[in-house]
Amino acid sequence: MSRFSLSFLSATTLVCATFCASCSKAAPAEEAAAAAATNETPVAASIAEVLAEPATAAAAATNETPVAASIAEVLAEPAAAASTNAIAVRINGKDAITVAQIDEFVGRQLMAMANQIDLQDIPAIRPQIRERAITFLINDYLLNDIISKDTSPVSEEDRRNLVATRFGPDAPSYEELSKQEGFLEVLDKNVRLERLLTSKTNGLPAVTDAEAKERFDLVIQQNPEAAKRPELVTASHILVRVDKDAPEADVKAAQEKITKIREELLAGGDFAKLAAEHSDCPSGKGAGGSLGEFGRGRMVKEFEDAAFTQEVDVIGEPVRTDFGFHIIKVTQHTPAGETKFEDVRDSIVYGMTQERAMEAVQNYFDSLRNDAKVEILIDDVVSAPVSAAPAAPAEESAPEALPAWAE
Repeated sequence: MSRFSLSFLSATTLVCATFCASCSKAAPAEEAAAAAATNETPVAASIAEVLAEPATAAAAATNETPVAASIAEVLAEPAAAASTNAIAVRINGKDAITVAQIDEFVGRQLMAMANQIDLQDIPAIRPQIRERAITFLINDYLLNDIISKDTSPVSEEDRRNLVATRFGPDAPSYEELSKQEGFLEVLDKNVRLERLLTSKTNGLPAVTDAEAKERFDLVIQQNPEAAKRPELVTASHILVRVDKDAPEADVKAAQEKITKIREELLAGGDFAKLAAEHSDCPSGKGAGGSLGEFGRGRMVKEFEDAAFTQEVDVIGEPVRTDFGFHIIKVTQHTPAGETKFEDVRDSIVYGMTQERAMEAVQNYFDSLRNDAKVEILIDDVVSAPVSAAPAAPAEESAPEALPAWAE
């Protein structure tokens, strides 16, 4: 049996943390649940996600993050009870999805939300994500059934192009990956999947400027505050982790290390390289320390105060937070102002184009499910799809910036 199993649907699309846990604030549970709810249309998983070994609660317990370990403990008891191969969903008369598969999926989502939710909120969130998981796994099964029957040829160029678009620059080469057992089989299926989904979005009408302007005007009409652009900074950081209650000797050692790193930076050292070598934040290894663009209220206070008062392209003095010592470099500082249509025209067009594509794909999934005989054999999920938290009164619900489709 191949080492890699095919999973077209990205588990990580349900929940995504915007900032790394080493400087951002935790999101309320209802926001985390709402984030899961907004990803209703399954999408093809990246090859990296397809090939990833499934995370388990036991493996998660070894994670150095205390919150993640605690969530693993919370998950352990239900997972043990449902670790059998009891059938949860039957499709077209065939046993399709087990209870264990659903629980594994839910477990991965809750682990991904480890720094966004409180432990006491898990019982409320779990049933919602569980129902979402069932929908994803059903669509995954139906897609797998179609693609497994597709014998259309896949060229070497097709494979290389998909790897180039799905993998980052630091990924192993195509030659290295192709030596792994089962890789080419999974890759070919993903090429065919991409062809299938692309065929469902070809020929969609292009979004016109008039349509984009109409969308912009509608948003502003419904919420004038949405046109107010918040103050934003784009920054990178290097973290030397030390607990807030650590012994004085540990604090001193961390302070000496961060000071030495700063001296290297001031002497002309490359920030991204030093972040990759020394930072204890995941952003260091994966993004050269980059946190991207963020507004006020997203980071812990000490970090935020430093980032929003620091000059652009200056290596700041070390900043102490509950996570440890940070060196911050701000690369862009955008003052608050008013957003004009011209400022976000391209983003709105892109967002509306994606909406149309997602709707077309969702319609395709709906047709697949309508044509199939789907029997859900378990009843311990919520009866209605998860939805976002109720909107606050208009005067209290004004966002800091335009909605996600216009960002």
